[in-house]
Amino acid sequence: MAKTNGKKLLSYLGRFALLHLVINTAFAFLFLSIQRSLPEANRVALDVFSPYQPFSLSTVITQFIRILACGMVLYPFYDIITNGRRGMLILFGAMWGLAFFASVDPAPGTLQGMIYTQTTFFEHAITIVTAAIQMLVFAWLFIKWETRSKYGLPRREKTFIVDPESRPPDDLPDDEPEAVTPQESISRNVKLYTIRFMLLHLVSYLIAGSVFYQAAEYVGAVASRETLELFRPQEEYNYFFLLIISGQIIRGIVLSLLLYPFHNTCIQMMHGWFLLFGLLFGLTLLGSPVFIPVTLLREAAFVEIIGNLRIGIPEAITQMLLFSVVFVYWQKRLYRKRNL
Repeated sequence: MAKTNGKKLLSYLGRFALLHLVINTAFAFLFLSIQRSLPEANRVALDVFSPYQPFSLSTVITQFIRILACGMVLYPFYDIITNGRRGMLILFGAMWGLAFFASVDPAPGTLQGMIYTQTTFFEHAITIVTAAIQMLVFAWLFIKWETRSKYGLPRREKTFIVDPESRPPDDLPDDEPEAVTPQESISRNVKLYTIRFMLLHLVSYLIAGSVFYQAAEYVGAVASRETLELFRPQEEYNYFFLLIISGQIIRGIVLSLLLYPFHNTCIQMMHGWFLLFGLLFGLTLLGSPVFIPVTLLREAAFVEIIGNLRIGIPEAITQMLLFSVVFVYWQKRLYRKRNL
């Protein structure tokens, strides 16, 4: 885990945000050029959700706020990301994978958008491909920047930081027993870890969804939203119930694998649930290419904006918080039982 240091944190956030802004601006120009060339009937969801915005001062500010949120929640895992050959894939999985599989907005290029909206296949495909390439470029350049500069861990230090799961027994002296911490032994069984993660994700999703569906009067609220034309007809949801459930099962399995590299850090920390919640909340909601930019740039009255935020957002935050607290407690309980 990265040590908290004011100057190092600000320097890290500056590099993180600057690189992302430059790359995002370049890909936004390319994406919007393709979007404008499409017939209006083939870009309805793209125009409504606006996964990329034209370059302007307000766009730069909102993108900067968005990427600062991503950088903040990833900072406690800085050593994991920048140390080792898998760092680029871990960062890419967190930045793109969580945005696709766990995004709260049913926007083009997200699993939620595929389940709940009638967005065309082409709109989903072009958004997924563009975002994936952008995040691959960003992850590759950021890791190169960090590891080849004074900011990353020194090379001589990296040789002593070894993944205990991949270290061969021959690396140990003859008189040194192999020490395996309870956290490592728990995370080694990926199958059980994934099952626990998926089951708790599904249960917390159903609980939060059921409570807020009734309490927030979703039917009436959703009917008044401008994005109503993109959503599947209400009567279809009865037929899509199994699709929604199966989608959440797949979602939970994939999320467990994407978050697996961060698992040990969350379990080892006293407030590990907060780190896990930060990853989910920061990378899927605050880090969404839609939520902060569209909310802040939207030309609407403050009361209307607040009214729109009460649909979906409190439910998502509650589900993430409930899941994070219970899952980390569950994992720590297993840790304690193995040490009795």
